Amino acid sequence: ERAQIEKDLFHLQAKRFSCEPDARLALEEKSKKWKYHLLTLAKVHEIQKFKKRGRPKSDEEPGYLEFQISGELIENDSHISRLKDRGACYILGTNTSPDELTDEDIIQN
Repeated sequence: ERAQIEKDLFHLQAKRFSCEPDARLALEEKSKKWKYHLLTLAKVHEIQKFKKRGRPKSDEEPGYLEFQISGELIENDSHISRLKDRGACYILGTNTSPDELTDEDIIQN
């Protein structure tokens, strides 16, 4: 899962958005699908864009802003440990009656 998330984040961080809420919404949509990871330090960066191509004049003001989002990925340790604990449980069934063998005898056998 981590490899796929890093790939998705790489593409998302390269994408530019017209406003900050759109950038945050795109990140939230991606992070809803993650089972074992969390995003930390999500930052939105403003990028000043000029209307004309090429080098802007020294007195020229930016025409508009674009936004990029970045963040760091960490594992959701609490969720992972709960899943490991759940996977470590087992059920033991038998046809014997409770009078014949105790729980400890069944486990030992």
